[in-house]
Amino acid sequence: MSASGSPQQYANRPSSPRRHPGLDEKELPSTAEEKDNLIDWQIDNPPIYNHGSSNFKGQELKQDLIGRQAQKMCCTYSLLSTWMHNFRNYYVKLMKEKSGEAAESLKDRQ
Repeated sequence: MSASGSPQQYANRPSSPRRHPGLDEKELPSTAEEKDNLIDWQIDNPPIYNHGSSNFKGQELKQDLIGRQAQKMCCTYSLLSTWMHNFRNYYVKLMKEKSGEAAESLKDRQ
């Protein structure tokens, strides 16, 4: 028998979760209104996103702000923080100008 082990040993191991552990909770945000409210909240709290803000490097302040908002939305800090990061990346991707004839205008859903 080989040193790597038998297939039965691997068959009895628990499989790793395929989803992020926080995603079993409330998905963020579920409606357009919730998304708009969350974006308005971010705009009202510049230390979260504005590099020019005097409190931008204050991790405790940002964690406190995001944590309180996560409690209001009944989700975890990590889930809200991840959503905010992903939404920012998506927005930046949409705002980039594409060059050449292949440039398309934004669709209604974007």
